[in-house]
Amino acid sequence: MGVKDVNQKDSKGRAPLIWAAANGHEDIVKILLAQDGVNADIADNNQGQISISWAARDGHKSVERLFLARDDVNPDLPSQFFNQRTPLSWACRNGHEGVVKLLLRRNDVNLESRDRGGQTPLSHAAANGNLEIMQLLIDREDLLLNRPEVSINSTDRDGQTSLFWAVKNGCVAAVKLLLHCEDVNLNLRDNTFDDTPLLAAARYGHEAVAELLLERGMLMSTLRTALVGRRFRWLAREGLLGLWR
Repeated sequence: MGVKDVNQKDSKGRAPLIWAAANGHEDIVKILLAQDGVNADIADNNQGQISISWAARDGHKSVERLFLARDDVNPDLPSQFFNQRTPLSWACRNGHEGVVKLLLRRNDVNLESRDRGGQTPLSHAAANGNLEIMQLLIDREDLLLNRPEVSINSTDRDGQTSLFWAVKNGCVAAVKLLLHCEDVNLNLRDNTFDDTPLLAAARYGHEAVAELLLERGMLMSTLRTALVGRRFRWLAREGLLGLWR
């Protein structure tokens, strides 16, 4: 007697495909996806997270590629319960650059998707100091030309931007990267303490981050004064334009 239901679930509400995807068992995923009646987008009963999202969360690039090759898989579907994160948000949060690259090549993946807390993929990457992924999202060098740009100043439900998350967690390199973005806003305030990034750096004791923010603030002020006073050549000679860029 054969297996009656390839989509059967255990006490945790997880099907065989979910377990294989979450644990990176590529060959088993191949076998399961080849079965008649398999639900490639099946979700568990607790988090409502689909198989491709489990693979993305744990960085299983080869498994992720198998799901992306199918027409019956939605690569941008958030978990139905719990945190409502998409596969891209999971990969950005956990630092899985290879998975992120695969997802970014898809035209149906939203770079500005928001989870239950309002965080975007960029803010997840910034919060965890995942620089290579941040650079991918910001530069979009290998993305399709018709994609909208990632918003540096997107705020989550608490009014916190990607910069704020990097500052709060003391991710110095991530802060540096974001400060090189021309339109980054240093003065947005969150909804919890009415903090700016500088206030957050002071609150959480991140000295190096505070210094970076102050340097950027002084540089912006100097640049503004120089441009208004038509002293652009002096600014270039002193090397401030190079620092700004």
